[in-house]
Amino acid sequence: METRYDPTAVEQRWYETWEQRGYFKPRESLTGKTFTISMPPPNITGDLHMGHAMYTLQDVLIRWHRMLGDAALWVPGTDHAAIATQNVLEKQLARKGSSKEAIGREAWDRLVKDWYETTGQTILRQMRRLGFSADWSRNRFTMDPTYVDAIRYAFVQLWRQGLIYRGPRIVNWCPRDQSAISDLEVQYEETDGELYYLDYPVEGGGVITVATARPETMVGDTGVAVHPDDWRYKDLIGKSVMLPVVHRLVPIVADEAVDRDFGTGAVKVTPGHDVTDYDIGERHHLPILSILHLDGRMNIPEVPELNGMPVADARVRIVEMLRVEGALQKLEPYHHSVGHCDRCGAVIEPMVSAQWWVKMKPLAGPAIGVAENDELRFHPERWREQYLRWMRNIRDWCISRQLWLGHRIPVWTCANGHAVAYVNDPQQCEQCGNRQLTQDPDVLDTWFSSALWPYATLGWPEDTEDLRRYYPTQVLDTAREILYLWVARMVFTGLHFLNAIPFSDVLIHGTVLAADGRRMSKSLGTGVDPLDVIGHYGADATRAWCAYFGTSGQDIRFSEEKIKSYQLFANKLWNATRLLVLKLPPGAPPMPIDESMLEPADTWILGRLSAVTRLVTESFRRFDFGPAIDALYEFAWHEFADDYLELIKPRLQAGDTSTATAQAVAIDVLETTLRLLHPIMPFVSEELWQRLPHEGETIMYASWPLPDETIEDRHLMEEMGHLLDVVREVRNLRHTSDPRARRQPAQVTSPRKLLAEPVGRRYLATLAQLEINGELPEGMPQAVVVVGPTTVRLGLPADGGSEVDRLRSELQKRQREIDTIQAKLSNAQFTAKAPTAVVDRERARLAHAQEAAQRLRGLLGESAELG
Repeated sequence: METRYDPTAVEQRWYETWEQRGYFKPRESLTGKTFTISMPPPNITGDLHMGHAMYTLQDVLIRWHRMLGDAALWVPGTDHAAIATQNVLEKQLARKGSSKEAIGREAWDRLVKDWYETTGQTILRQMRRLGFSADWSRNRFTMDPTYVDAIRYAFVQLWRQGLIYRGPRIVNWCPRDQSAISDLEVQYEETDGELYYLDYPVEGGGVITVATARPETMVGDTGVAVHPDDWRYKDLIGKSVMLPVVHRLVPIVADEAVDRDFGTGAVKVTPGHDVTDYDIGERHHLPILSILHLDGRMNIPEVPELNGMPVADARVRIVEMLRVEGALQKLEPYHHSVGHCDRCGAVIEPMVSAQWWVKMKPLAGPAIGVAENDELRFHPERWREQYLRWMRNIRDWCISRQLWLGHRIPVWTCANGHAVAYVNDPQQCEQCGNRQLTQDPDVLDTWFSSALWPYATLGWPEDTEDLRRYYPTQVLDTAREILYLWVARMVFTGLHFLNAIPFSDVLIHGTVLAADGRRMSKSLGTGVDPLDVIGHYGADATRAWCAYFGTSGQDIRFSEEKIKSYQLFANKLWNATRLLVLKLPPGAPPMPIDESMLEPADTWILGRLSAVTRLVTESFRRFDFGPAIDALYEFAWHEFADDYLELIKPRLQAGDTSTATAQAVAIDVLETTLRLLHPIMPFVSEELWQRLPHEGETIMYASWPLPDETIEDRHLMEEMGHLLDVVREVRNLRHTSDPRARRQPAQVTSPRKLLAEPVGRRYLATLAQLEINGELPEGMPQAVVVVGPTTVRLGLPADGGSEVDRLRSELQKRQREIDTIQAKLSNAQFTAKAPTAVVDRERARLAHAQEAAQRLRGLLGESAELG
């Protein structure tokens, strides 16, 4: 073996081997169970980013269940992402001085097809670099013909059931894309603007003053609203006001949606361009006026000075006009949020538009029920309430978009006006036979097609073998920002079409931020390419970082240092394996462990392995991978490599009966550790597993380890734990104090059973590099280490005066620790509210510190009252 681990060569070689041998396909289940995940399809809008690296969490689960013996299937795919892809391609055309309109529909369709083919393949290659073990033979794309058939079928079913309708309602209109977008695709940005106070003359005398941040929309007002309990306006309800500029009479209405503390408590009502105003208008039957063109310019022919102006310019002009009329009372600074299109950044204009809608109330009920009954679980659990709050207050879903790219609405209208939804392109109207048919020009919201993903990728609406075997899936892992856009919609469509929730557990991973806490963005210069990270540190190290942070439920600041630590961990495993295999003959079979020959260190490391196996398994079961990688890192690096392997080196070289036992135990522990690590760090675990004695052709199919409580000697673990604490203190002294303490003679005093035995003292001598030969020579300067009831005196070759200073400093440190713990335990709130285990742990720490302080006082010849 080489002296250092090179991930680049190993990762490429093993991934090609795995894929060529078909290991990513689900095998026959050894448990009678299946385990399926539908990969959230990345948008075909460019390269992957660090957020996609979080898909590692899904691969961890798939690889784990594969080792458990389940038929594990990870269905991959990509999404056409209509509005996002159209924006990317339009920007490319704009840089060339062209546009989609200029090149025409046919050329545009070719451009889109080429983009999908090129970019889609790039994304799949990048996923392979991350080690994703998806079944690529089942790769799906939301524009595949069979997937399009599923989309049309779903639309037609909902339409026939009366759950899809077309009608004018207020939508979020993007004037740049000239399309409706959903509430969830609006990005709100804080801005400093102004609040304008306008005086509207009341019919019969007097004025009512309204406050608005958008004075340009007053030309579309069809009412003024006040709260019904606002005494200031009781006598004005039912009267009319004359609008300035357009000189139109509109009524004053009472509505509970009005915030009495905003402005004057009276608000202008513009139903055509404000969501709240639209609802007020519906309740009071106010007319709707549309005062904007689709591109965002003013559409008000009766006021030529404003007609055709951009909104920003119209605001300036109308303020001048209001001032001239004496209708502008005052302006105030106003900090508020303004909605922007999250794809192109344009300011959103609420606008009433004829769109296609899904009636949500009938669909939301069952989707609420499965969450309330815990059939649908969220990790972290707090997202359950977020999901339920949204579902309980859901509005009808606008599913149409005015784009060139996407799935066309499958509705055709004949010359006689019959509008019918069809799964297949019709040749004639099914109601009257007319052959002059026109298809609706709109396309479906991307999230309509994505809502079918978990089952359409398995062949629905056909009754396929895959659908019967692998649906429902088990887990969905995704980001919180699409909890409503996607997760909720998959739940209610799955329940509606298949009468089963599409998954039982939803894992919400954190958002990856730049190191300084800003969002990752190419335009901001804060983006990180996961392939660059892999190039520097390897895929395993990148995956381990994702596993450590991904299930915390918190946003994650990118940390290159943490990734580097996992690269070093892979090398540590490499060196540990190298130490063992160099002493084995080629092709050595697995070595049985003779339990009658076990030393305390052997029993200890096997017991610790069992405990770590239990911890890792439980962490995986509760979708919390951080503790798992932490435990494996600490165990493999420190307890196994630093401590156990160091202890058995003399036995490995002895060539006697103890050699075989030490080899067998070390190889068993390392092989099991590699299996535990495999779901997180698959490449290095496979490479090293193959070099050790093992059974089977790949670690991917090796059985998942089980804990063995019979080997977990609690007393021995405590004894070894204490011994290792002593070792660490001796090492700390050697590194931070006088280097002459190395390999010095030592005297050990301890009531602990293991340290009282020759084997325990041998362990201490080996790990702490001491020579323990009984009493130290009289008068020899000493350095002293105190750990609980154990005292280690190390002989020094020179004056020991500095050691007295060190002991005094150590006593002061212990006394500060005692004071801190006593203050905490004397706090009644802490002892009453903290978990019992936490309080007990603090009491144990206090007893340990007091015992150490007492021994330090004895060493210094001081009375118990000193210090």
